[in-house]
Amino acid sequence: MNAGASELWQHLSARQVTERLCHRSPGMMSCCTSCLGPCALAPVMQVWPEGTWYGGLTLAALDRIIGSM
Repeated sequence: MNAGASELWQHLSARQVTERLCHRSPGMMSCCTSCLGPCALAPVMQVWPEGTWYGGLTLAALDRIIGSM
């Protein structure tokens, strides 16, 4: 959370609602977790079904990831 995860989570949640990401095919689901492990890469996000890890996230990087879905 100290690395800005809270701001990223709020941004992701807002985009899910405004862009109806959960209703797109194949859909999108998200959950907030505790530490995923690699603290030096915080904030971290993992995307399934590929299992891709993203670290050192910024709002711009998060927007690019969402845009590629």
